[in-house]
Amino acid sequence: MSIRAVDMAYQTEVVATAAQVDAVEWRSLWPSEQEGRDYYMVQDQAGLPGFEFGYLLLRRAGRLVMIAPLYVADFDFRLAFEGKAQQRLARMQRVWPGLMVWRTLFCGGFATERSVIAVAADVAADPALWRAFDAALCAHARQKRARMIVMKDFAADDSDASLASLRVLGYSRSDALPMPVIDLPYKSLDEYLESLSTGTRKDLRRKQKQTNSRGGLIVEARQTIDPPLAQALHGLYRQVYNRSDLHFETLTPAYFEGFGRLQPEHSVYFLYFSGQNDSRQLIGFNLCTVHDGRLMDKYIGMDYSQAHQYNLYFVSFLYNVQWCIEHGLKAYVLNQGGYELKAKFGATMHPLMHMTRMVNPILNSLQARFT
Repeated sequence: MSIRAVDMAYQTEVVATAAQVDAVEWRSLWPSEQEGRDYYMVQDQAGLPGFEFGYLLLRRAGRLVMIAPLYVADFDFRLAFEGKAQQRLARMQRVWPGLMVWRTLFCGGFATERSVIAVAADVAADPALWRAFDAALCAHARQKRARMIVMKDFAADDSDASLASLRVLGYSRSDALPMPVIDLPYKSLDEYLESLSTGTRKDLRRKQKQTNSRGGLIVEARQTIDPPLAQALHGLYRQVYNRSDLHFETLTPAYFEGFGRLQPEHSVYFLYFSGQNDSRQLIGFNLCTVHDGRLMDKYIGMDYSQAHQYNLYFVSFLYNVQWCIEHGLKAYVLNQGGYELKAKFGATMHPLMHMTRMVNPILNSLQARFT
C-alpha cells in the first residue's frame, strides 16, 4: 500500500519494490559505486520471512529527488551487543520472552555494505526535504506498528549535512558494529601473508598444508547458479544458521539464486568441493558481491562433518584474498563480528553509526536526553 503526504514542495510515496522505481530515475540519484537497484530487487523477490520491504520516494515538481530503502522487522536488542551484555539480556529474555524485541522500521539495506539514502545534490540541504522525509517515515512506521526507526550503518566520521538535519528533527546517534576491511595493495598471496604477524602467517600456512595433505579442495567461482544448486547452498547455510540461537534474518533458496539471476556482473559464488570426479562433494560456499573494486563477503555455508577436516573457513578466506589480488581488487570487506581474528588477518575496523528515533514523540524526547 502506498502512503502519500505533502510537506510544502515535496510529495512522498512508499512503494513496495525496487522494480516500481524507474531504472533511469534510480541511476540518476544512486551512487554508482554502491549496491543498487538490482541488489534490492534480490531481497524484494526472495520471500524472506518476517520482513516487509519498501522504498520511500520524494519528488519535487514531479522530479525524483530521494530514494530511501526501508524494511520492517522485529529487532532483538541482543543483536546490538556482544559478550557479557548480550549474555545478560539473553538470561533476562528466558524469564521475560519478548523483552527488548521491538517492531522496528529500518532505513537502509539489511545486508548492504553501507546505508545509502540517495538524495539530489541541489535539495540535500533543504530543511523542508528532511521534514517531509521524517513525516513519511513516522507515518509508515505507525502503519506497520513499529516502535522505533533506525537509519543504519553510516560512516562514523560522516559529516554529511543530512545527518545534522536529522539531529534537528530528533534523531539520536548511536554506535553500530564496525565494518572490517582488508586493504590489498599486494601483488600475490605470499606478499599478503608476509604482511601478517609471524604467528598468524605460520598458522595459515600450516592449515593450507594440512588441507592439501588430505586431498585438497576443488574451488569454483561462478557468477550464476541454478535452482537445485541454490537449494544445496541453502542447506549448507542452514548448518551455520542452526549453530546459533540468535538471528536477524532467515534466508531462502530464492535469495541465494537471485544474486546470479539479477546481478551476475556483481556476484561471485565461491564453491568448495572435496573428492575428485564422481566422488566430488560440495562441502562449502561463500557468496560475495563486487562493487567499486571491493569484494564484499555476504554469506557462508559449510558441511560441518567435513569443514574442520579441510580447515574450510581459513582456506576459503585465503582463496578470497588470492582471488581479489588476481582480479585487481583493492579491498576485501568482511562480515561484522569476530573482530579479534579478523584483526589478526590485517583488517581495519571502520566505525559505523546509526541514527535512531522513537516513533512516539514523548518517548523520543526522553531518549534524546540520554544520547
